[in-house]
Amino acid sequence: MKLNSLLLLTALLTTSSAIAISTQPSISISRLVKASSYQPFPTNICETLRDDAAKALNTTFSLKKTSFADPISGDKGMGCTMIATGTGAKFASPTDVVDKLKSTFIGWNEDSRYQADGPTGKGIGLTRDSGLLLVNVEWEPAPSAKCPADRPISDCNLKPQEQLYTITVQGAMK
Repeated sequence: MKLNSLLLLTALLTTSSAIAISTQPSISISRLVKASSYQPFPTNICETLRDDAAKALNTTFSLKKTSFADPISGDKGMGCTMIATGTGAKFASPTDVVDKLKSTFIGWNEDSRYQADGPTGKGIGLTRDSGLLLVNVEWEPAPSAKCPADRPISDCNLKPQEQLYTITVQGAMK
């Protein structure tokens, strides 16, 4: 008898919750997004950041407006994204690339909540006023490299040109 009562109570609570949820007034998603969303920097600031990054690394970055997501707060919106590619012949290590970019973005402060580090990549977040820059540097072995899938990447004896780098800098402001 107790089991039947418990099952009935569970069914009633579940049904009531579903009814309560479906009868709640709807909230405009666009209002929520506007209240907490990121916006891209003005074009001239995106271009300056791209040019500074390109000069620091002696490479070319593409620049476009893309979606932006803050991995810590979960806030989303639009931002400017700069991407460069190259090999280990041009870039010594993810840490070296991040350090060069960090020293290039004068006036920006590193926020340790955004730090990520591993054998094939590094990421940081930099803040300034209401702006956020996310810097991500990753490499992967070239398809022609013969790295065993069951071994750590450090066991793969890669030549620098077999390390394919992608450097991404995303920026936005609230």
